[in-house]
Amino acid sequence: MNGNVNATATIGGVTYSTNTQTDASGNYTLPVINGTWQVSANANNFMNPDPVNAVISGSNATVNFTLLTALENWRKSNFNSPSNSATGADLADPDYDGIVSLLEFAFGLNPTQNSAGLLPQAQRSGNNLVISFTEPSGMSGITYGGEWSSNMLPGSWTSVPDTGSAPQHTFSVAVGNNKTLVMRLRITSP
Repeated sequence: MNGNVNATATIGGVTYSTNTQTDASGNYTLPVINGTWQVSANANNFMNPDPVNAVISGSNATVNFTLLTALENWRKSNFNSPSNSATGADLADPDYDGIVSLLEFAFGLNPTQNSAGLLPQAQRSGNNLVISFTEPSGMSGITYGGEWSSNMLPGSWTSVPDTGSAPQHTFSVAVGNNKTLVMRLRITSP
């Protein structure tokens, strides 16, 4: 994930500034001179956007910023903290709509407004039961899976392959002679 890094310093009454883009790993190099620099990172991509003072003496100094994952950035936007805790926890349901935060993130829903009825639903298509949906734009760090069962007992669930082409996901299972067939989506995050 790339981000912007900016630095300013006032040395001997003269203000200097420099900026750069991080590489995909969050590494960056800023050309600076000896002095105390105030270094800050783009608030949308980093855990701590507050400026950090770096004292430069010689040719190098290291200032570390922690890059946010897409899920952490979403938590920070919705709950003012990137942590998997309190109302932002994966299994929390702060809007009491029966949909936990991880599912709200995975399907691009608003975790602070009732989203009941907005999750993908299984549909009958010919002799198949199908769940199909489009992954929200910019989604990363989520794995979508499908499973089916004829009785919902533990150990009875069978994986359903995703036959869609990104960003479309399609899970389909033949109904066959089953009087009862249930499908569910399994959402995982590292």
